[in-house]
Amino acid sequence: MAGFTSTSTGAIVTPLIMTSRLELRPFRPEDAAELHEIFSDPETHTIGEGPLASLDETAAWISRRAEAERQHGLLWYAVRERDGGRMLGNCGLFAGRTGSAEPEIGYEIRRCCQGRGLATEAAQLSWTTPWPAGSAGSGRPSGRATPRPCASRPRSG
Repeated sequence: MAGFTSTSTGAIVTPLIMTSRLELRPFRPEDAAELHEIFSDPETHTIGEGPLASLDETAAWISRRAEAERQHGLLWYAVRERDGGRMLGNCGLFAGRTGSAEPEIGYEIRRCCQGRGLATEAAQLSWTTPWPAGSAGSGRPSGRATPRPCASRPRSG
C-alpha cells in the first residue's frame, strides 16, 4: 500500500510503503535519536568512516537526505517493523557516480536484525518506486557492491 505526493522538483515520491512486515517512510528530524542507535553501533554502521560519534552528526545526515529529496526527488526511508514500529534500519536512493539521473541504492539494517531478508525487502520496495519520465531516478538503475560480504544474507558453510 503506497500513497504518492510531489516534491518541489515535481518528482512523484512514495511517502509510505507497507508490507506485512515492514513500514518504510521518509525520515523526520525526530527520528534522529533512534537512528543514532544504529549509526553509533560499530557492529552495524561499517560504511564510510564507521560509527557516528554524535547525535548532531546523525541529525545532519537526515537533513542531507531531506535536501536530496528536495533537489533531486531521491527519497530515503526509515525502515520500521510494521508491528511495534521499531526502527530496523534505513534504505533509499542516492545520487550515483553519474548523478541523480542514475541513482544507486543504499541500505543498512541493525546487526541484530540481519539475516532475515529485511534489507532485500526494503531495497526492492524503494528501488521499484515508480518514477515519472524526466525526474530523478527515471534513468537506468545503477548499483555497486560493497567490498565486504553482505551481512544481511545467510552464509553457507
